[in-house]
Amino acid sequence: MNTKFFEIDPIKQRKIVNAAMREFAHKGYKKASTNEIVKDSGISKGLLFHYFRNKKELYLYLFDRAVEIANEEFYAGIKFTETDVIKIWRKMALLKFNLMRQFPEIINFIMSAYFEEAEEVVVELQGRKEHFNPAKVNDLFINIDASKFREDLEVDKVLQVITWTMEGVIEQERNKAKDLPIENYNLDETIEKIDHCLDVLKDCFYK
Repeated sequence: MNTKFFEIDPIKQRKIVNAAMREFAHKGYKKASTNEIVKDSGISKGLLFHYFRNKKELYLYLFDRAVEIANEEFYAGIKFTETDVIKIWRKMALLKFNLMRQFPEIINFIMSAYFEEAEEVVVELQGRKEHFNPAKVNDLFINIDASKFREDLEVDKVLQVITWTMEGVIEQERNKAKDLPIENYNLDETIEKIDHCLDVLKDCFYK
């Protein structure tokens, strides 16, 4: 990889990364087109391959970068000792949305990479995946304080409903934000919406 990629304007850099993540996340490694990536990122194909020697190098860079971003901007902000599921979801929703506001397809890309079977990258991915486990987020829900819930409710079903609701809210807000420049999106409105949903869930399920 040409280190000159890191010298270009950060906004342009992020645009290239996002275009590539989107293409690989939705089509997989084999079917992903570098023509589509350069079209969406607004650069020439020659310039893309000036920064990355080939499609494989670009893909592996994206995975390494996605893992680095997820660790620094998502997992590092999570408090794994929290036992209140509403507080957990508020923190996780804000961290996840903040992450996807900058990199809309990052989670989809990471998950697609975990199931990637293309021979050209599968060996390199395997070594990289050993150092990152997206499923560790499930550890947040191991020690939930069930005493907060109404006694007539089944805890597992309540947790499912909360998860489906919050994932839906996050996805809706992601879709709203993905086509807007970061500076044009009203984060306060999103926080207000998240808090409203969590208040409704708390009123429904908590004592």
